[in-house]
Formats: sequence, C-alpha cells, structure tokens
Amino acid sequence: MPELIIFVISLAAIIKGADWLGEASVNVAKKLGMSQLLVGATLVSIATTLPETSISFFAGLEGESGISFGTILGSPAANLGLIMGIILLFGKTYPSKGYFTRTLNIFIILLTLVFIIGLGGSITPIAGWVLLFIAIVYLLLEFFVSKSEEGIVDQIETRFSDIKGFFNQSDGLKNVIYIFIGATLLAVSAKFLVDSATVIAFNLSIPTIVIAATVVALGTSIPELATAIHSSFKGRLALSVGNLAGASVLNLTMALGAGSIIHPIVVPKEALIISVLALAVISILNLASVLSKIAKEKIGAALIVTSIIFALVFISVEIQT
Repeated sequence: MPELIIFVISLAAIIKGADWLGEASVNVAKKLGMSQLLVGATLVSIATTLPETSISFFAGLEGESGISFGTILGSPAANLGLIMGIILLFGKTYPSKGYFTRTLNIFIILLTLVFIIGLGGSITPIAGWVLLFIAIVYLLLEFFVSKSEEGIVDQIETRFSDIKGFFNQSDGLKNVIYIFIGATLLAVSAKFLVDSATVIAFNLSIPTIVIAATVVALGTSIPELATAIHSSFKGRLALSVGNLAGASVLNLTMALGAGSIIHPIVVPKEALIISVLALAVISILNLASVLSKIAKEKIGAALIVTSIIFALVFISVEIQT
C-alpha cells in the first residue's frame, strides 16, 4: 500500500525535522540571550503549528469544515492531553509554574470564546480575522513577558552584544538555516503524513470530522511529540512544555482563524460540546500539575486516559450521527 509507505517516511522526516528545529532553536536562544521558555512559546510553537494552520487554510478554501474543525480541536487534545501526559509520566522535572499557568489560562479563555462563537453554528470570516489578530497579540505579549522574566543581569549583558555576536559567528547563519529547514520539513512532512493517513481512513469509510479529530490531529501533533520527547531526554522541559502550551493557543487562534477567513467553518454542536468539555478537563488537570500537590505521574496518567476516552467518545458519537 503506497499510502503506508508515505506515512512511515513522513513520520521519520517529521522526527528529524523536530530534532533540527529543537537543536537550532536552543542554540539561537543561547546566542541571543533568550530563555528556553521564550523559544518554546514563540518560534517553536509557530513552526509546529504550521501543519494545522496549512491544513485548516486549504480545507477552508475547499469548504471542508469537518477537516478544519476536527484538526483544530483534536490537536490541542493530543498536545495537552496525550503528549503532556507522557511528559509528566516520564519526565524528571515539573513545568514552569509562571509561564505554564499563564498560557493555560489564556487557552481556557480562548476555548470559552470559541465555544460561544461555535454555538452560533459556524466560525465566520469576521471571527476568523479576529482570531488571527488575537494570535498576533498573544505572540507579542509572550515575547515581552518572557523577556521580562529573565534576570536583570542577563538582560544587561546580552542587550547590546548578543545580536551582533550572533551574526558575526560562523555557526549563526547555520542555525538560522537549520531552523528554516527543520520548520519546513515539519510542515511538509506532516502534510504528506496527514494526506496518506486520510486516504487510508477514507478507504475504511470513516467520517471526515472523525478522521480530522483523530488521525489528522495526531499526525499534525507528531512534531510536538517528537520535540517533547527530544527536549525531555535532553533536559529541556521548559522548551517542550512551552511548545505544547503555546501551540495549543495558536491552534485556537492562528489555525482556526486561517481556516475561516475565506469560507465559514460549520460547527457541529455535538462535536463542539464533546471537544470543549474534554479540553476543559485536560486544562484543569494540567493546571493541577503545577498548582496542586498531586504526584505528576498520577496527573500524567489521568491526562493520557482522558485523551483516549475523548477520542473514543468522539468517534462513537460522530459515527452514529
């Protein structure tokens, strides 16, 4: 089956792209005096959200609302549910309380906004442009807030010298090239992976929105999974968690906005309610990982179980409707 071969090759390329992007991003952060949190919240989050954004945009062009909506809500469930569960279950340290809680609170607010808009039956082009504007504001805020959280001494030392030194060194351009190649490989490979997985799923007569919320969402979250595993094993949990939380926020803003700026995205009520409830539970569990005294391993296991239950319930309900 050619689709299976494409799937396997794309998966390998995605993992390699995440490796290049993660390594180059950390190098750039060190040379420019940027924290790992800042890199994860902006640069890596944008790069690993490109698959969802591109799929949502092109699906919107073709009027395929099921693919757009399923991918956008399924991907955060995979990021903050399955992948974050793996990190908490097997990682050695806890997430950063300040950044992580702030981003999760923003995610919950945006989830509420999307729920309210979705109750009207669709995400209109006007709402899409508003969501894109929110994405830009979020990225700008994260940039300045993350910079303000760095040490005063570090800021004084790096403010004037790091940018000049970065471009004067021979490996500076190399890092930029690897970031570009890594991000491109992530986006292109994820697209091929999703296309091949979608063909396989269609051959099994699975509804479009089910394919999007499960196969497509999991496929587009593989960059986040690869980056998370890579960062965790190399002791870069801040980069890993920052990427997951930031990417989830961008899914609800940048990706959803891109998919609805041309044609409205039709929102099935059952899918909206199930997804929002599941994401609300997942968000609360993530907050509990940094705000409560519950062992992170227990919360990690609960996140994995919740994401699996969500997928099973979603599939069951949508197949029957």
